[in-house]
This record gives sequence, structure tokens and C-alpha cells, in this order.
Amino acid sequence: MIGRIAFLAVFLSGCQGAGIVVGSALQGMSEASKQQPAQQMSAPATHTCYAAGESVDGMNKICFYDCATGRAAATVSAASMCPTTIQQ
Repeated sequence: MIGRIAFLAVFLSGCQGAGIVVGSALQGMSEASKQQPAQQMSAPATHTCYAAGESVDGMNKICFYDCATGRAAATVSAASMCPTTIQQ
């Protein structure tokens, strides 16, 4: 966009009012940059998942959970207890 304005300024340099045309174009760009950015999407809603089982694998324990959107898993130390709920 700046390249087009520079070309326009050179092209119109022999014409009266070239400064006004270029100034108007730059002012339009300045106004466009002041517009509010598009609203960001809100974070997805979280939901609670409930413990559904566990499995020990070496030094780790894999905790399984039932969620509204399906199953989930979390890994903890084999010596630890699985949390009864997690937020997904």
C-alpha cells in the first residue's frame, strides 16, 4: 500500500494538488489503523471429568476419566492416587 502511495506521489508531482491527494490517502490509512481489532473468541468452556479407572505402567499410573466429550487420561506417579475429578 505504501508503494502505491509513493508511486502516486511521484506520478502526481507535476500536478497541482498532488500533496492533497497523497495526504488524504495517508489520513485514510491512519484512520483504518485506529479501528478496533476484531473481538477474540472466548476460551472454550471447561467441564468436569470423573475417574473411571487406572492402570499402572512401570513407575507411572495412567488415570482414566469419563468426560462429557468422551474419555480422557492423566499420568501420575505410580505411588500417587488418581484425582477423583479433573477439569478438561
